[in-house]
Amino acid sequence: MNDILKNTIYNQDLKKALMNIDLSKLKKQSILITGGLGLICSTIVDLLIVANTTLDLCIDIFVADINEEFYKRRYGSYLIKYLKYNALESLN
Repeated sequence: MNDILKNTIYNQDLKKALMNIDLSKLKKQSILITGGLGLICSTIVDLLIVANTTLDLCIDIFVADINEEFYKRRYGSYLIKYLKYNALESLN
């Protein structure tokens, strides 16, 4: 697994960002992030993971994306739920 959250510099940057954001209203909430494996949204997921571990927010994180294998490689060891989702397909 490619665990970017173990990268010291990246982890420090996420913690620094958390110091400037009030996430207290998200405590014990559920969040669905579509495209959670993309560049921007994966960083948001990482930020929420760090917030859960450092601030004990107990946020339920749901990642919706098309590639389950990549999801497993990217987030396999974290308590994040996966939803298969393709924005190009109809929901019906």
